[in-house]
Amino acid sequence: MDFRMIVIVMAFVLTNIDGFSCLAAEAAVSSPARWWRASVEASVAFALLVIACLIASFAVATISAGNVAWLGIVPAAIGLGKVITAFGKQTATARSASIAAIVFATGMDNVAMYVPLFALLGAMRASGVGLVYAVVFAALATAIMFIAPNVTHLARYRRFVDVALGVFFIAVGVEIIRHGLS
Repeated sequence: MDFRMIVIVMAFVLTNIDGFSCLAAEAAVSSPARWWRASVEASVAFALLVIACLIASFAVATISAGNVAWLGIVPAAIGLGKVITAFGKQTATARSASIAAIVFATGMDNVAMYVPLFALLGAMRASGVGLVYAVVFAALATAIMFIAPNVTHLARYRRFVDVALGVFFIAVGVEIIRHGLS
């Protein structure tokens, strides 16, 4: 398997753990009647987030490859922040009026990761990856809304997920810089 493909899959998985955690929390406290609406709302919000990342990556693609590489600093810095704060005070996420707002709020790490990644992939491949991301997110969001009420006890492992996410962001940021500068 190509290293880029591994990065593409891991970027999706690790940047969406926080959003899926919020969906699981919503599923645990809402009625089954709300689950379908919440999964559709989250899926549409995520698709809009991916579209925004694609548009930004197309704009970034007009910059020379050597300069795009420096965008790797963004995910690396976010990753360093996640590692540093992972074992600090953990606060509960407040319920919001909108699942879409939660997806957008937890999606800033997605933007930091997807924009430089999509810019390095090129327009056609990035568009395909973005479409796959949106479809897989929709499927997982729907599954989570039905499975999550039974697994909410996993929240205690969040700090370990944050450390793993931080280390991954640092590694991808360094790889984006290294790949773009070589």
